[in-house]
Amino acid sequence: EQKVPVRPKPVSVQFEADYSGPSYTVGGKCSNDGYVTASILKSVTPQLVIGGEGIYHPRMQGASFVSRYETRHFVGNALVGTYGVVNLSYMRKVNSRVGLATSLQVNVPGREVVYAAGYSFNLRQANVKARVDSNGTIGCILEEKITPNFIFSLSSYVDYSKQDYKFGFGVSIG
Repeated sequence: EQKVPVRPKPVSVQFEADYSGPSYTVGGKCSNDGYVTASILKSVTPQLVIGGEGIYHPRMQGASFVSRYETRHFVGNALVGTYGVVNLSYMRKVNSRVGLATSLQVNVPGREVVYAAGYSFNLRQANVKARVDSNGTIGCILEEKITPNFIFSLSSYVDYSKQDYKFGFGVSIG
């Protein structure tokens, strides 16, 4: 008879609170592993939202600043972090069923730049989304709405450079 050693699993607890006002949202989180975050989002105009988030941990501190501009035909997002990360994204609504998107992620300390392009195609009861990026990864998801409260999903992710292939399915109820 062989006994398997029992290792205690760390327990993670997180407390989170949000408050939404007429044109803003503020929030905060803290966890038992020492992370504390605070965030605010403010609608400057009906199309423009700006905000920021600060994070504190005894070994790491940082902040990020975000903006979002949305019209009937497109959505643009920007994020700049004090830790050297810049994310830019743009999504064009071609029509009520088709959307095209691009994103650019720049990691200055890691000297890494990733560009991605994707699409979204909405059918009456299904949604297909796919993306490809400059690292050679390809992802796709199909969501089928069986009933209003039951969604079945199929997904795939392929990273040729790392020979990493993932396929999955999911069910959303409620």
